[in-house]
Amino acid sequence: ELENLYEIKSLCDISHKLVNKMGNLYNIKERYIDYRELLSKSDIDVVLIATPMNHSEIAIFAANKGKHIFTEKPMCISMKEADNIIEASEKNKVKLMVGHMRLFDPGLQYIQNIVKGMKDISLIRQHSSRGPAPSLSDIYTLYRFDDISEEDRSKNKKFVEEKKKELGDISEQ
Repeated sequence: ELENLYEIKSLCDISHKLVNKMGNLYNIKERYIDYRELLSKSDIDVVLIATPMNHSEIAIFAANKGKHIFTEKPMCISMKEADNIIEASEKNKVKLMVGHMRLFDPGLQYIQNIVKGMKDISLIRQHSSRGPAPSLSDIYTLYRFDDISEEDRSKNKKFVEEKKKELGDISEQ
């Protein structure tokens, strides 16, 4: 919607099919499946990190390549990772921003319209994955493909398990 203010120059995802679908949809020529290759070759100014979880590894690599960073929340899993991202950003003099990408999201706007019609509200708690909302496919155009390698799936599972160990027991008391 703001294409007069910026250009999406490159796309990266571990799914070949998703990168090609989105690249064709938005006429983006630079397409990568490895963020390291993208950040090493491309002359982009800013990287948007919208991975499901592991933002820190990409953010630190991007900072070390001199790229400004916009990352979805949460920025990372642990304080150690946060310190490492901030340190890399400061050392390389790049801007780091953590944001909530869904401020103008159709799903959030849908909920806001419902709330505006309510009377005598005492508490509202909204989760994008719960509640009396239509299915995600009713609001969004989602593209999901089945070409993620078993190696990448295993790496993600290992990452999650390592982070759980780092955090320790976080069960509710």
